[in-house]
Amino acid sequence: MTAGTDWVQIATTLIGILGTIVPAVWMLSSKIQGLSGDLRANAARVEEKINSLERVMAMDRELLKEAMAQQDDLRERLAVTEVHVHDLRKKAN
Repeated sequence: MTAGTDWVQIATTLIGILGTIVPAVWMLSSKIQGLSGDLRANAARVEEKINSLERVMAMDRELLKEAMAQQDDLRERLAVTEVHVHDLRKKAN
């Protein structure tokens, strides 16, 4: 074989190899890009749900504060009422 024939055979072999590798790489790249898009969309949905849960938790904290304030108010009223009942019982005896 001559040097010219060797180069032609090498070039033909390289083209054949690249001809099979390039489409596979192209397909994998497309799949990776698709998965990346799906991942970004899922991350956005998760972030929206987290924000929603944080808002619900903030509302629940406010409701809990209100309930505790009402509980404290009722305890004060109960204490005052118990004092009045005690005084009324003393007067009745």
